[in-house]
Amino acid sequence: MKEFTEDQRRHIDIIEAIITRMSENSKQMKAWCIALVSGLIGVSFTIKILWLCFIAVLAVIVFCYLDAFYLKLERCFRRLYNDVVGIGNDRQPPKKVKLYDTSIGEYEKNVTIKSACESSSIRPFYIGMLGGVILLSGLAFFIECKDDGEKIKLTNDSFSLKVEKPLDVKLKEFDSLKININKIDSLIVKIEELKRINMQIIDTVKTKSFLKKGK
Repeated sequence: MKEFTEDQRRHIDIIEAIITRMSENSKQMKAWCIALVSGLIGVSFTIKILWLCFIAVLAVIVFCYLDAFYLKLERCFRRLYNDVVGIGNDRQPPKKVKLYDTSIGEYEKNVTIKSACESSSIRPFYIGMLGGVILLSGLAFFIECKDDGEKIKLTNDSFSLKVEKPLDVKLKEFDSLKININKIDSLIVKIEELKRINMQIIDTVKTKSFLKKGK
């Protein structure tokens, strides 16, 4: 087993940390994709805004690209790691790497985003996500069209129901209401008249009592 100096071990540790970070970023892209797409589809079904489904499709494509980008970087740093530890890549002897050098420019020629997209950790996941979003978008569109048809049908039924003898019903209700108002007005007048008569009687009684006391 090859022996490494302290500086070489630190160099290897730095590359391992970068590989771990790229892998974690790739996992985060999948988690964010599931959360965002689920939220968009849920809101689309709740408030019936179909264009949110198209945003969900766009979100799947964007997260797929980001995931492939981080996987590409991870693969490049793995190649750098193989050269640093002396393993080599593609059955080629390891290249000489300067101490603490983390540049991956020469490895990016052999690793592309397209090849990363064909990975078994990316292609099945995002194809499944995209298929699910398209299926749910079609379902949301079907429900929206069905709801619109029911609204139009209900509007027509209510319109035909209102057309059937509308004036006759309203006039009868208006006449009965007018009669009731007239009765209330006459009752109020009678009450006011009784109050006035009652006040006159009280004033008369008070006046006679005062005159008797004066005598």
